[in-house]
Amino acid sequence: MGGDRLSHRMEAHAAEVLQLLDDTPDITLAEIAAHLEQAHGLRVAQSTVWRLLDRHGMTFKKNSTRKRAAAA
Repeated sequence: MGGDRLSHRMEAHAAEVLQLLDDTPDITLAEIAAHLEQAHGLRVAQSTVWRLLDRHGMTFKKNSTRKRAAAA
């Protein structure tokens, strides 16, 4: 019972998603999901994309631009 039965769908496109991140470092999870739907007809949630990236050790770091907008 339980367990992951669908991650293989995303893993089949992992190399492409990781290449998208290399080519476009500021791409969003929503844009990655939209690309997968447009290119492959694969409808996935943003959380699914996030889990794929997490499995591959990818993180989205805060940058210095966002720190300037923070409250004092």
